[in-house]
Order: sequence, then C-alpha cells, then structure tokens
Amino acid sequence: MKKRTAIILSILSIFVIVSLFLYGVYLNPNNETANFKLYKEDREEVVRMLNEGEIKKEGEGGFAFYHTPPQFSKANVDDILHARMYSEERHFVFFQWVDSPVFGPGLIEGFLYTSTGEPPTNREFSYLDSCHFEKIEGEENWYFASNNTGYYD
Repeated sequence: MKKRTAIILSILSIFVIVSLFLYGVYLNPNNETANFKLYKEDREEVVRMLNEGEIKKEGEGGFAFYHTPPQFSKANVDDILHARMYSEERHFVFFQWVDSPVFGPGLIEGFLYTSTGEPPTNREFSYLDSCHFEKIEGEENWYFASNNTGYYD
C-alpha cells in the first residue's frame, strides 16, 4: 500500500512539474513568445483594419497615433496604437505587450509588424529609435522590439 501511494505521489509530482514548466514556457501570456502566439491573429486583424481605414486616428493632425479598439486591448496594452502608415506597401505597427511604468523612463517592449519585412529606420519610426529589434523566428513580418538593455545582455 505504501509503495502504491509513493508511486502515485511521484507520478502526480512529475505531472505538476511538467505542467508548470509548460505553462511558464508556452502558455504564460507574460512570456513574450507565448504572448506573441496568443494574440498574433488579433494583431494581424488590427493591421488589416488600419490598412482599410477602420481605426480612427488620435486627434486631427497626427499620422502616428490611433485608438486601440477595445476588443484588442490584450493585443496592445496601450490605449494608443503607434503606427506609421506610409502606404499599403510600406507601414509599421507597434504593439506594446507590457505595461509601462507610470514614472521614470518608459519601458518600450512589444511586437513590431513591418509590411516590408525590415525594421523601420529611426526617421520612419522615431518612437522606437532607442529599441533593439530581434526578428521573430519563422515570421516574415514580425520583430520583437525593446529598449530594455538588460534584456539583450
């Protein structure tokens, strides 16, 4: 009886450890890889909506700030969507995936969609001029962008 209980406890322990590992690596929305995969379709829908003019600009004069539609608040945690829509062939959309600190230097960390497959120049997207871009493996038009210098050390 003690042997059977020990075996059952061992199996349950292994199951819990494997489950926690999988959650931490693949399913946790606070992990950038999991977050990217979880909300990729929503982000691509936002890009489509921007291209078709379905998302309104913030204010009259700007060309860079758009309102994040409420149904996509998990795809972009910021109320404002940072986008540069030069043409249907050349545009960039940045999706903030972590909340920025209220005080101090703002943390810029998220996913950049680029229609060209290349990151923008500083002139094209000055909001991201302090960011490092890392191509997301297996994705033609997506980059991870961050100004968190500790992330790349």
